[in-house]
Amino acid sequence: MRRVIGVIVLVLGMTTGAALAGPFYVGASLVESKVKVEDSGFDFDSNDTSYKIYAGYQFFKFFGVEGSYLDFGSLNDNSGGIDVTIDSTAWDAFAVGIIPFGKHFQIFGKFGWVFWDSDTKVSGSGSDSDSGNDTAYGAGLEFIFGKHFGVRGEYERYDIQDTDKVETYSVGADFRF
Repeated sequence: MRRVIGVIVLVLGMTTGAALAGPFYVGASLVESKVKVEDSGFDFDSNDTSYKIYAGYQFFKFFGVEGSYLDFGSLNDNSGGIDVTIDSTAWDAFAVGIIPFGKHFQIFGKFGWVFWDSDTKVSGSGSDSDSGNDTAYGAGLEFIFGKHFGVRGEYERYDIQDTDKVETYSVGADFRF
């Protein structure tokens, strides 16, 4: 009787694990955001550490989609004696091309769209809010441990109007099911 129960537990454990290793994944990343703007004597160049939460679906071995919520952090700089703080967040959606190398390593490229909101505070002049949508792209690599857990590093660039450079570098982990 013990053997039968042991075999049933073993088989259920194996099939449940296999069922969880599907094409969906969710994860979170630690993000280093960098923003640069140069316009008619105004120079803003700042970076901050923040976070990103993402989810995706891999349709097949070489292609998937991914979306995320990104907090760019609170970016601060002083330009010509004026303190400027920019707080921005974004939602994005990407098509993801994947090149797997074996079972545990893959590189990926992303192209998509970002929907952003930004609040700017200027010392002595008040504040302003802005929002928009622009293209975005990125690339990264991921190590997959077992069937359910991955660790990734990636770079993303956002072509946001009226900025010279908006980019992020991130390290994160995801769970696949």
